[in-house]
Amino acid sequence: MDYLLRVFKFMDVVDYKIALMMYKVYNNLLPCKIVSMFKKRECRYELRGKHMIEKIKSRTKIKDQCISVSGVNVRNDLDDDLKMCQSILEFRRLFKCKVFENFE
Repeated sequence: MDYLLRVFKFMDVVDYKIALMMYKVYNNLLPCKIVSMFKKRECRYELRGKHMIEKIKSRTKIKDQCISVSGVNVRNDLDDDLKMCQSILEFRRLFKCKVFENFE
């Protein structure tokens, strides 16, 4: 048995699903009511992050767990190559590769 078992941990599955939804939000692949909950951060200055979504202010721990807050955090923490994927298939492949690289 000299092979690697390539299985996500539970929190990696959660992050994967959230990141996948945020990819769809950023690329307008979801209904407009869901996309309207999020706003792309646009600024005239060259700040550190590119292709970011504006964070919503939250005052409670329960709101921090909401997709509108935690999803933005997951999306903004992604690498630039993941943010700039041209297709959803490429995004899935790269995300899985990044997770499995962190295992080793």
